[in-house]
Amino acid sequence: MGYCLGGTLLAATAAHLKKKLGKKTPIKTATFLTSLVDFSDAGDLGVFIDDKQINMLEQRMSEKGYLEGEQMAQTFSMIRANDMIWSFYVNNYLMGKDPFPFDILYWNSDSTNLPANMYNFYINEMYINNKLVEPGGLTICGESIDLRDIKIPVYFMSAIDDHIAPWKG
Repeated sequence: MGYCLGGTLLAATAAHLKKKLGKKTPIKTATFLTSLVDFSDAGDLGVFIDDKQINMLEQRMSEKGYLEGEQMAQTFSMIRANDMIWSFYVNNYLMGKDPFPFDILYWNSDSTNLPANMYNFYINEMYINNKLVEPGGLTICGESIDLRDIKIPVYFMSAIDDHIAPWKG
């Protein structure tokens, strides 16, 4: 099972293992939860993806070797600024109200650092160039992959109002 970016990586892994191992692939079924495999409509996150932003991130990552998980969490918060930032600033800081329980805040605070090479490959090859959906367009461990080779049962769960992984992608 793969969720969000994990689902994208699961699709690439399933296609790679099918190419490399054929029917002996250990993946017999796959479940994708709010995952993109086609980035032609990548949703609201596209506001933060341009050459200037990518160059800035690549420079920061070259110094540390990874993308800080907190950077990703801030980006996700800015996508829904009214829900994720301003309402809390106004209600909690300015008006002194106790914050209400909000599950996305907990999810967003559970960030993971991403290795620079992995992030650069993902953002350039999958997100910007959309190579995952091109037959043979993406090479994993020396093997060009094709999602059409995946012949196992799959289940996709998407959310119509998902602002990060639009359901049609």
